[in-house]
Amino acid sequence: MVAALVGAVCFLLLTDGGRLVRQAEPLVVQLDWFAERIGLGFKQASVSGHRMTSSSDIFKALRMGEVRSLLRFDSAKARERIEALPWVARANVLNVLPNRVEVRVRERLPFAAWRSGEQDILVDRTGRVLSGVRKGAIATLPVIVGRDAPLHAGSLLEALGHYPSLLKRIVSQEWVGRRRWSLHLETGQTVHLPEKRLGQALKKLCRGKAGHRLLDVDFRVLDLRDLGQFRVRLRAGRRGGRLRS
Repeated sequence: MVAALVGAVCFLLLTDGGRLVRQAEPLVVQLDWFAERIGLGFKQASVSGHRMTSSSDIFKALRMGEVRSLLRFDSAKARERIEALPWVARANVLNVLPNRVEVRVRERLPFAAWRSGEQDILVDRTGRVLSGVRKGAIATLPVIVGRDAPLHAGSLLEALGHYPSLLKRIVSQEWVGRRRWSLHLETGQTVHLPEKRLGQALKKLCRGKAGHRLLDVDFRVLDLRDLGQFRVRLRAGRRGGRLRS
């Protein structure tokens, strides 16, 4: 241990605090070799907290084969590489003397299923892509559709959380024109939401007692993009039209 400390001090002095590291590279290699010889070799790594991320991917991110000892192992760089893995939200990389590294991982939670053809792509609340799964494989997650939909789903689903009676009817939420949402209900009905004043539109849709709400009208398409004068297209055989707010 003392010899390793002396070696590290020599490294800093001879490389001007690390700024001349290229010229001193042979010395670094020698110190790495020496640290291994006195029992500070990089021999073990343990990983905990992961479920969706494979251990092999984490070990690969550690790059254990590139250094001989903890003297040259850069735990901060290793943490950055591990946190770049899709499912990893946070990683702690601890050097445990004399020769072990301990990795503790906290993974991201799937927030929605981004549907693309016959595949669902799991995304977290921030819109980060996690992994692909079979279409409909996770029925408990809300389904979103459309380009860039994961980046905007958080605010919509937070607003919908205040209206559970509506939320349970929705089969998918579609991000349209990269600026607004449309809701597709299990009954085949569609609700076009406005680009702005989303909360006001949802309140208008669900206001009142069950059976007497705008949501309960037998429409095919309900267009709430203009909250002052929205449009209703009824099912076949019925007439639609405009309704004033």
